[in-house]
Amino acid sequence: MKLLNCLNEQQREAVTAVEGPVLVLAGAGSGKTRVLTYRLAYLMSEYNVNPRNLLGITFTKKAASEMKSRLNNLIGEQASNIWISTFHSFAYKILRREIHNLGISNNFSIFDDEDKNYIIKEVLKELKLNDEEKFSPEFYNQKISLIKNTDTAVSFDIAPYFRLVWELYNKKLKENEALDFDDLLLYNLKLWEELPEILQKYQKQFFYISVDEYQDINPIQYRLVKLLSLAHKNIFVVGDDDQSIYGFRGSNMKIILNFKNDFPDARIIKLEQNYRSTKNILKVANSLVEKNQRRHCKELWCMGTEGEKPYHYEAVDERDEAIFVVDKIKELVREKGRSYSDFAILYRIHAQSRVFEEVLLREGIPYQIIGGNRFLDRKEIKDMLAYLRYLENPKDLTSFERIVNVPRRGIGVQTTKKLLQLLKQKNTDEFSEFMSEVEEILPSRAANKVKQFFLLIHKLKEFKEQLGISEFIQKLTELTGYITEFKKSNTIEDTAKIENIEELINMAYEFEKKNPGTKLSDFLGELSLLSDIDTMDEQVGRVVLLTLHNAKGLEFPVVFMVGMEESLFPHRKAQSPEEIEEERRLCYVGITRAKEKLFFTNASRRSTYKQELYNPISRFLSKDIPLELIESNKLNKNFTEVDLNKFSRVTAKIYCQGDTVFHPLWGKGIIMLPGSIDKEEVLVNFLYEGVIKRVKVWELND
Repeated sequence: MKLLNCLNEQQREAVTAVEGPVLVLAGAGSGKTRVLTYRLAYLMSEYNVNPRNLLGITFTKKAASEMKSRLNNLIGEQASNIWISTFHSFAYKILRREIHNLGISNNFSIFDDEDKNYIIKEVLKELKLNDEEKFSPEFYNQKISLIKNTDTAVSFDIAPYFRLVWELYNKKLKENEALDFDDLLLYNLKLWEELPEILQKYQKQFFYISVDEYQDINPIQYRLVKLLSLAHKNIFVVGDDDQSIYGFRGSNMKIILNFKNDFPDARIIKLEQNYRSTKNILKVANSLVEKNQRRHCKELWCMGTEGEKPYHYEAVDERDEAIFVVDKIKELVREKGRSYSDFAILYRIHAQSRVFEEVLLREGIPYQIIGGNRFLDRKEIKDMLAYLRYLENPKDLTSFERIVNVPRRGIGVQTTKKLLQLLKQKNTDEFSEFMSEVEEILPSRAANKVKQFFLLIHKLKEFKEQLGISEFIQKLTELTGYITEFKKSNTIEDTAKIENIEELINMAYEFEKKNPGTKLSDFLGELSLLSDIDTMDEQVGRVVLLTLHNAKGLEFPVVFMVGMEESLFPHRKAQSPEEIEEERRLCYVGITRAKEKLFFTNASRRSTYKQELYNPISRFLSKDIPLELIESNKLNKNFTEVDLNKFSRVTAKIYCQGDTVFHPLWGKGIIMLPGSIDKEEVLVNFLYEGVIKRVKVWELND
């Protein structure tokens, strides 16, 4: 019972709600992670529940690690026996054990976005659909992912020939014995729905299920949770509908709003006491989010200090905006002794980071970008991982194609094509038989090079069985000669590549230390499930730059929310009331990341794609938040929206039907019909997005 002494009344009520379905509506900064971990500890200490009968589901590996660390402090080593993981990690582990029941090898590969785009390119080539200007691989990738996450019937009118792309893409995954990231959940669901005896096994194992961030689950995750909890109904979910921000990925806020309909006898507990932000920051957050109609009514409050009012700065342009932010960081570091890691710059889209990077670099201020070019996406790392994946799964011909001539060994494109055709039919383990086939289809010189490659692969397989993961990756770099050329070079770029490979080896070493007796497949699975936030280094003193979506779950002493302008935030693509509400929730998430100081900025003029935009100030500032809650650099603290008409007359052009145009947010489009002359609008088919919109002429570029 000592566990309960440091909880407030509502937290205590949640922790001790043991039996049956429970929904905890946990406002931002209200201690939801504490409630989740203390409840697991309470079940073990007061109810003697076996830790193997507990399951905790989170949305990021970072959150799962935090829960494990806190549990270890509360109850010691037995915490390691509780299964706490992300949805995808949970599904991955089950599929590694069980997917053979669906006729798929347990050694399946996991394809990331780059692999998916490569497969889609191959599909488009085979189908002779090469009009990438209209429907790029990235377009198909996004649509395929959305369908797999939303549990809806495949809509084949998304784009011409989409049915063919969908079917051939999934066929190629099967040929490679590969799953994409979304398939992890789909195949887990398929396994449980088609083989009830396997579902029952896990239902018997997990008596008590806890789910974090319930507001962001998608229909597939919802069905998985519901199936698993059917036997005992001890389902404990924690979430905040005011922080539901992933509708574009397929999450459905109706799931948390309808929890009482799914479980009529459910208890609903609200956590509204905030332990993160000052009173003035919470006033702004509450006043904003209460404008939404679809939500559970709740209001954040705290016992802390009033703090300073959030400050708004209207900049002349985006460079002035960046200079203001960086100057303010320098001032607070110099005069208040703050660390650079105290600061976060939050923006709506990645493209906004460029000018901030330029100014930070000029001023010599260290920074890190979350969601930029990930370590695991660098070519040398992708090459190493492709070797490891092919050694684990010989049917992963996408990885084979990547490594067969890396480093260069004289195996050309035509030779590779013939090899791929042969590999689809033959087993390379029967080496002599396989090589005799190779010698029949290739000239002797090419056949000899292929033979040397497969001899190398066989030798690597032997070392894989003998060595630990980190030692094996080191041996791989030596036997392949991959870093030989890098070592000969004295360039900064090649030195960095060697350092990156050494870091990969170090990651493997750390993984082995934490998971004794682990296999290479486990390490590959761990890497494929990492998110951008999971790789964030909080120990290094650097300013953090990230999108508002990536900021979810984080907190910083000082937060700058930049680009607070219409068309940018809320985003131009947010048209319906539901979409505007999600944008408002995203703004609420940004505000509640701030612990002590909060700044808003916008630019009166913003240059993008060789075009100048004059966006009005965001409605979230000008209309939703009472002006008296914010300090501002504008005269009389009075927000005045930009009169767009006085600019449109200068930049307006006349476009004809069929003209190609470009929009800074929606990309390339074709004029379908000229619009009304007074409104200076045209109807545009935006090819990348697959939508038709009426837009102002001044927003377009040739």
